[in-house]
Amino acid sequence: MKTKYIGIYEIGWEKAELYSREGTGGEYWAIRKDTKCPQIFIGFDYNNYTELLSVLLHESTEFLLMRNNNRYIPSEDLSKDSSAFVFHMTHTEFSHVMASVADFLTGCQRDFYKAWKAYQKINKK
Repeated sequence: MKTKYIGIYEIGWEKAELYSREGTGGEYWAIRKDTKCPQIFIGFDYNNYTELLSVLLHESTEFLLMRNNNRYIPSEDLSKDSSAFVFHMTHTEFSHVMASVADFLTGCQRDFYKAWKAYQKINKK
């Protein structure tokens, strides 16, 4: 799958690289040995920007919940399937995560939107 680098942006107390890729959905890598920082990948095959932004919001929030130790998995789930994750936090922790997501979205949104428009133009042909 082709990926395209969009930029590096503050997310909480660190920075993360943001990439577009073919397909839908998204994922993140907490840290990669080759880059030494987190990476977030977002599938750009959406006709509606609201759907795309929802995926970015989902992945960046989930990343921060993981970093803040708010994500748990039932101990008896041998598959470690990500759909089994449970999130638990105080209101203060929730506020911290939302402030961090807001910083990330503010930093990347202009580049993210431009990248999506360029992707749409190339893939509509």
